[in-house]
Amino acid sequence: MSKSTKRTLTERTGRAVGFRIGGNIALVVLGLGLGVITARILPPHEFGVFALGLGIVTVADIISSAGMFQALVQKKDLRPEDETTGLVLQIAFALALGTVLVLLGPYFARFFKMPGLGPLVQLQSLVILIKAVA
Repeated sequence: MSKSTKRTLTERTGRAVGFRIGGNIALVVLGLGLGVITARILPPHEFGVFALGLGIVTVADIISSAGMFQALVQKKDLRPEDETTGLVLQIAFALALGTVLVLLGPYFARFFKMPGLGPLVQLQSLVILIKAVA
């Protein structure tokens, strides 16, 4: 047996947790860095529009994930059609939520009195669909 197959479950779990934590830390640092760069490039009002649009789409993205894949992972007798159904439902839900954001974009702009917010939310809503497919 090779050395990698002799590792205990605890060692493999510890390593996986370490990678997960490291990845999350890297994402936070990268997000913070990109936020600082964006804040330096954009004037304050435009950065406010960008940040608000990003916040709206981030909340919608959290809603769109809806735990579909987490439920599939926990299913004991997983069949191939379960995976296909989960993927189709995830994409359909993301498409519906993205469509809602596209339709509500002008209303967000009017509500927050920020004319540039509508098109920005409409454009950023594509992220939800891309993440669902990926």
